[in-house]
Order: sequence, then structure tokens, then C-alpha cells
Amino acid sequence: MKFAKTKISILLLIIFTASALFSLSSQYISFNSVFTSSIKPASDTPHDFTCSACHITHASAGNTLTSVKGNANLCMSCHNPVGIASSVSFSDADIAIPGTSGNSHAWNKPAINTTYEANLSSNPEILKRIINDTIICSSCHNQHSQTYNPFLRASNTGDALCKDCHSARDVGRYADNPVTNRGSHPAGIIYDTSNPYLLPAPENPLILPDSKVECSSCHKVHFAATDDGFLLRTDNDNTFCNKCHTFRSHENMRCTVCHEVHNPNKNNIYLIKDNAFAMQINFTSLTGTNSFGDDDSVVDGICQICHIPSPNVLHHRRDGTFLNHYPGQNCTVCHPHEKQFYPQTGCLTCHSVPQGSRRQIINPSTGDFVEANHHMSGKVTENDCVTCHYTGNHRNGTVELLDPDYGEDLIYSYDPANASSIENFCLNCHDENGKAGNTRPLSGGAEVPVTNKEKWNNSSHKLSSYSCTDCHDNGHGSAKRHLLSPADYAGDSSPDPMNDEEEFCEKCHNGTVASSDIEAEFNRTHTHQVDEIPQNGTNSGLECVSCHNPHYNNSEALVSDPDNTNENIVFVTNGERDFCLRCHDGNPPDGIFFPSTSYGSGWDKSNYTGSRHDMVINKGEPGFTGDAEDCGACHQHHGADGTPESSYTGIYTMLKGKYDKSGSATASTCNTWDNDDNGDYELCWNCHRTSLIANRNDAFEDLHYIHVDRADSPCILCHDVHNSYDTSERGLVNFLYGSGSAANYDVNLAGETLSGAFFFSGENTGECYLRCHNSMPCGRRGHFTRSYTGNPLSYPWTYTWPD
Repeated sequence: MKFAKTKISILLLIIFTASALFSLSSQYISFNSVFTSSIKPASDTPHDFTCSACHITHASAGNTLTSVKGNANLCMSCHNPVGIASSVSFSDADIAIPGTSGNSHAWNKPAINTTYEANLSSNPEILKRIINDTIICSSCHNQHSQTYNPFLRASNTGDALCKDCHSARDVGRYADNPVTNRGSHPAGIIYDTSNPYLLPAPENPLILPDSKVECSSCHKVHFAATDDGFLLRTDNDNTFCNKCHTFRSHENMRCTVCHEVHNPNKNNIYLIKDNAFAMQINFTSLTGTNSFGDDDSVVDGICQICHIPSPNVLHHRRDGTFLNHYPGQNCTVCHPHEKQFYPQTGCLTCHSVPQGSRRQIINPSTGDFVEANHHMSGKVTENDCVTCHYTGNHRNGTVELLDPDYGEDLIYSYDPANASSIENFCLNCHDENGKAGNTRPLSGGAEVPVTNKEKWNNSSHKLSSYSCTDCHDNGHGSAKRHLLSPADYAGDSSPDPMNDEEEFCEKCHNGTVASSDIEAEFNRTHTHQVDEIPQNGTNSGLECVSCHNPHYNNSEALVSDPDNTNENIVFVTNGERDFCLRCHDGNPPDGIFFPSTSYGSGWDKSNYTGSRHDMVINKGEPGFTGDAEDCGACHQHHGADGTPESSYTGIYTMLKGKYDKSGSATASTCNTWDNDDNGDYELCWNCHRTSLIANRNDAFEDLHYIHVDRADSPCILCHDVHNSYDTSERGLVNFLYGSGSAANYDVNLAGETLSGAFFFSGENTGECYLRCHNSMPCGRRGHFTRSYTGNPLSYPWTYTWPD
């Protein structure tokens, strides 16, 4: 009986063995197939353990006599945080679930997966270890041999293992084979360092195995940097593609909005997705049917599916409207990918002719940029246009401008009804650093004029809600100087109307827009000659901006320094006088020219500083009460009326009252000065009281009475209101002007030098060596040395000051 049982056991063993051998010829693969290979004991470091480290002879838990059930569990018995291989630790949580979690290639998953284009390996050794159609650690790794590092089942040169199981994704460039190379990012190709659309080398952490783009350029099989299951070397954000590609995003969209790096559908070209925004995409050709946008009424073009109807999108809209914009053509000819699909060829081509209601902008002979003044000095280029203009929403009816410092991060929409809509656009370029540090941003090379933003914000124009385009209505060019409005000014009767900017200022400063009627001031008899007609007649040169900076002046600083109009002048004690002497100091600023002839004592008034009038009018005198005035005590700023004498034009004086500097007497007559018209000296009598001077009530006995009241002589005959001949003399006596006036025939010196014609000889005494009237035939008395007594220093300085 016992022997019979033994024979039965032997028979069963033979049957079992035969059954196992039969299974080797079966087309189905099972765990039994491992017994057909010649097993090499583990010997390569660090897997140089004895067999019993992993295997157990009897009662094994695993199917291959392993001490642990499951291939991965056996591996992770060492490859865990506390195991002998803790430095290369794994857990089931590491298994990649694309789009969800994991940072290691999946195990214990089906070997065939159409979603990720995975197929059975063609390598027999790998195929044997795909147990029940499931990949395990030993499918790729040979735990017994380090022949192919790191313990790989076969060579992985050129990422061969990846391409063996993902053969559908083993494609090259579409341009090399448009039929087969579709649906996946090319692999196994040389990285072209000369390609302008690629960086010279990929940025870290992307790599180039053997200088080629391979699967591992972007992916890591284990321990990927990301935990989203895509096994990428770095974050899967909008910068990932730009670690190789120089293309930038369109309207801040990610590359994957349009592209799918690995797509099982191989119909579309250039990695374009099958659908987006719940719409089908058919992109099988660059031109014709199923290209960027055709006119077949089916909205399935790559451009169309994003173009939501709006004022910003004018062509190939997703609602099927406006499909007739170059249908079936290659959009990237005009909207290149490397320029974010913004139109690049249209500026010069299109705007050299009128576009609808839009005027012609650019042309060699006409257009905005051939006007007398324009932003460009030289030929306009495409880059000049996009230096200022944002073209992403081109032809939407609104001019959009790029901030000079922040570019596309800050875009201005120009509203003609709101001048301030682009004020910061202008100021951010016209500041100290120009366009993001470039003070010569346009190809012409001209430096950007600087406007200080803080000063502008405090200016009267800004505080009155005016902005750049109120005065400069065309940023391209203008017929007038400084891009002033109107840009298309055709001119008037002025000799040089295009440079006649004072007429521009007077459009507002005429008592209607601005409260002060400056235009009327310049239409008076005597003016600062800003208008061209009097300038041309006298060879003078003066403009509104010689004294005023329209960007900086305000109610506290009405004028700017003529020597540097970027600096305001605030009138203080000497302010007005110092301002006027910026020009009237004998050395006027560049661009300011005085008439060749002066009808007074000359244009140089530098000696006025410290003179008697300067001390009294400017700083006040003992006993004086009231507001001290300066040049404005006698002069108007812009213009004044008056009736000039026939022998004197009188244009340049701009006096507040009549001040006769001529006489009606001639060399052969004895007529009194101006027929005893005492109003001839109105300006002087505004301050100097006639009861003290002309009525024998001063320290000069009857000298003023005889000359002023009786002889009706002009004050200027003996006095220069701006300075005396001798700086220490208090009476402003100076015969320089008198000897050159209309009365010069009867004024001369009695043998003394000019400086000695009038002087103090002692306390309360003085002498005058002026000789008058000697040649007159009518018997007017002449005198030589004339002495007087009294102390001019004790003159009672009390005035009635003008309003």
C-alpha cells in the first residue's frame, strides 16, 4: 500500500512537470515562464546578496520562491524608508497617476494603455516579465545583473526602453516626414543650437542625452521633481516649454491651450489638440481646408475656436462670423508664432494707404511722419511702431499703447474724449529713464525730452484737468513745432505760421478758456515781441516758452528760469528783478535776441541791481509801508498801451504810465517841451510827489521847478531810472541817455567829465557842471557851474504807490 502511494506521487510529479513544460509552448505568458530562462545569481553591487536574501526554498510566499508575495513588495522590502536601500525608497503612493499624483513610473498596471499609448514590449526578456499583462519592477529591471545600469533589463541608449513600450510616441519632426511624424513631440533628434526658435541650450533641469532631444530630456522615470503624475523634470507651468523654445505665449495663454505634447489622435499637425473649449479642432494643413481658418462655415480652425465675438476680435470668430479674412491662408505669415501671433507685417504695408476711415499714417512723401515735427527722425521701421503700439487687439477701433516700462503688463486704451487716458503712457517715456532705461528708444536715435512727472502734477495745466493730447493731438507728427495742435494746421498770414506757437497759446489764454486775456496784452502798443511780424522787423527773438514752461508753471511759480526753463522761479524779495535780469544782463539765454536798436538806455540793465530805485522799490525804504514791488512797479509783463511820439516808436517800454522820452523842440525853435503837457511824466508822478519836486519844496532849491515845471524838460534828460552813472550816487543822475535822446542837441558838458557833471561837494552842498541851452537863439539862459545847498540825503521819502 505504501509502495503504491509512492508510485502515485511520482506519477503526479511527472504529470505536473509535463504540464509545466507544456505551458512553455503556450502563446500565453504567465509567471511560469521565468523558469525557462537561465537564472544568473545576483552578484553585482549592491545586489550581491545570497539567494536566500530574497528566495525561500519551501513554503514561499511569492510565486517565484520569493519570501514576499508580489514583485514590487519584494523590491520595497529593501527599498523603503527604513530598509537597507532607504536612499532609493519607494511606496505605492509614488505610482504616477497623470494629472493627479505620483512621481515614479507606474508598476502593477496594465502593460497596454491606449490613453498613454503604451504597448507590449518587443524585447523577449521584458516580455517574459509582463505577468498577466501587467508591468512589474522586473519588467524593466534585472535585479540579478548590472549589465545595463541601473539594473536594467536591456540597454536604454537613446531612451530605447521608453520607445519600446511607447512606440507610438517614437516620432521625429513633422517637417521630416509629414505623414508619420504626427501626434507626439519629436524624440531622438539632434537639438539644433542654430535654430532661432530654440535657446542655445535647454535651461536646467532639462537635459540633452547625447546632444539629442529624448524622452528623458523632459521626463524622469523615478523621483520626478513634480508630484502631478506627469513625471516631468520641473514644474508643468507656462515656462516649461520656454526652457527650450523661444516662442512666447499669446494673450498670456499656456502652450497647452493649443498644443498637446502626446496625442493619440494623429490627425492634427504641429501637436495641435483635437479640441479646446468644448470645440473640435481640425488642423491638418497650414493652408486650404482644415487650416488656421477657412470659410467652410464649420468653425473648427485653431484660431477660430478661441476668437470669442468681441470688439477686440474682428476676424474668424467662433460664432461663424467674419470668416472672410484671408480664408485658408497661412495666418503665421502675418501673425508669426515667434511674435506671439501679433501682426508683424501690417504696419508699414497697410498704413501707407488709408485704412477705411483711418487716415494714411506712413509714406515716403505724405503721412504723419513727414510733417515738420514728428516723433521719428528718419525712416520709420516696424519696430518703431511696436515700440509704442500694442497690436494684439489690432483693428478693434481703439488705439492701444504699451507702457514704456511695463510693456504688455500695462496697456493703455486711447480715448479721444479723455485726454488723460494716455497721460501716464506719455510721462513714463518722457521721464529720466525713457523707455525702460532706453532714452533713445526709436530707430532715429533722438533722445527723449524729459518731463518731470512731479512738477507736471503740480502745474496749472494739470491742476486744470488738461493733459498731453489737449495740446499735442497727434503723437506721430504735426505741421507745428513741438507736435502742437492742430497737427494738420495749414497756416495763416503769419510769416512762419508753423512755428508761430504764441498763436497756439492764445487759443486758450484769451480770457475765455483761461481767465487772463494774454492775447489782448500782446495786441497792445508796447509788448514783449513774441509775435513774428514785429520780430522780423527788428531781428529780435522771443517766445512764450522763453519765460514760461507749460509743463511746470503754476500759480506759485508763474515763470521759469530763462537760462533753464526746466526750473521754476518763485518770486521772493528779489525774485522779479532777478528773473528779468536773466535776459537783461547783457548775456541773454540762447534763442533770445534783442532788437538791434534800443530806444532807451540799452537792453543791459545789470547795473540796476543796488541802484536807488532797486533799493526803494524792491526792498522798501525807512518809513515806507506797503508791498514792495520790483520791475513790475513801472513795467507791464506782456504789453502796455500808449501813444508814442512821432520821433519814437515806443514799442519796447511796456510802461504802466506815460513816460515821455522825447521832445518837440528842434535846433531852430524855442518851443517848450511837449507844449507843457504835464501828463508826459505820469509814470514818475505815480511815486514822486509833484508838491515836493516841481514846486520848489525840495533840497534842490528851484532846479526841478525850473526844468520840469517851467521848461517842461523830460525826466530822462538828467536821470536814468535804472541806474546812476556813479553807483554811489543816490539821485539816479546819468547823462548818457539824455545826451543820446531827442534833446541831444542842447545838452553838453561844461568842461568836466561825465562822472563829474553832478556830484556832492560836501554836507548839504553839491555842484552841477551840465550846460544847457547855450546854442539856443531865443535867449534861454545858459549856465555853467551851478551850486546848490540842501541835503538830498534827508529827502522825505513818502510815496503814494500805484495800484
